[in-house]
Formats: sequence, structure tokens, C-alpha cells
Amino acid sequence: MHYMITQYFLQQELNRILGIEAQLAVALPFVAESTQHHRLQRLFRYQVGQTRRQRDRLLGAEEMTGITLREARCDSAEVLIADLREVVEIQSNASLRDLMLANKMRLIKNYETTSYSRALHYTWELGYIALSELLDAIRQEEKRTEAKLTVMIHDLTINLNQVDLSV
Repeated sequence: MHYMITQYFLQQELNRILGIEAQLAVALPFVAESTQHHRLQRLFRYQVGQTRRQRDRLLGAEEMTGITLREARCDSAEVLIADLREVVEIQSNASLRDLMLANKMRLIKNYETTSYSRALHYTWELGYIALSELLDAIRQEEKRTEAKLTVMIHDLTINLNQVDLSV
């Protein structure tokens, strides 16, 4: 019984993650195009490909576990991605918009990392070693992206403060 419940929770978490990755694959190209900061734009463009690759790798979990996967709606991620899209619409200060985009994306990456951690916990309980390794590898990718965003946020904040001080 415990095994079936844990497998159900794993399936639900993986479905939500697939939904998040699908939403990001649609939103990220627009985010990348709206960014003025070259390094941030390059990171967002890289994220488009990485997100698609992660989604494809996750679909391999069906073969590893026999669990049927499908993209599921995740209300929390939808709110975070909607916030990201709202920032894209800001027309006034490009530097401020880039800073806000980086911050919003870092929140999304943190949410993804947490989701992968939850799924990873279930895979350990179920003894899905290959899936555990896959999820941990993707989680580490998300953590590295989050760290890069943190550095960029710091740099963008300094740049924005310097512009404000020179006025």
C-alpha cells in the first residue's frame, strides 16, 4: 500500500514538473527576446534548449518506471510564469526590467529545484535508482542556473545603482 501511494505521489510530481517545463519552453523565448543585457539574454536562450532537453529526458521516466506521465497543471508555477510575462511587458527602464526578469526567473528555478527534490525523495523510497540519478542531474542543472542568476542579479543591481547615482 505504501509503495502504491508513494508511486502515485511520484507520478503527480513528475506530471507537474512536465507541465512546468512545457510552460517555460513557451515563455522563455519571449523573455529572452525582451532582455537587453547580453549575458542574461544568452542565459535565457540557453534555458530554452535546456528546458526542452530536460522535458525529453523526463519522458524517459515512463520506460524506467512504467508510470504513465502527462503534463499537469501547476497553479503555483502558472502564477510565477504569469509574473514573468508581466515583467516582459514593462517598457520604461530596460535595466530595471532585466533585473526583475532575472529575479522572477530565479524564483522559478528555485521552485523547480524544490519540485525535483520532492520527486527525488519519492524515487529513493521506491528504489528507482536510474530515475533518481536522472532527477538529481536535472536538479543540479537547475541549481547551477539559479546560482548564475544570483550572480547576474548582483551585477545588474550594481549597474542599476551606478546609473541611478550618475543622474
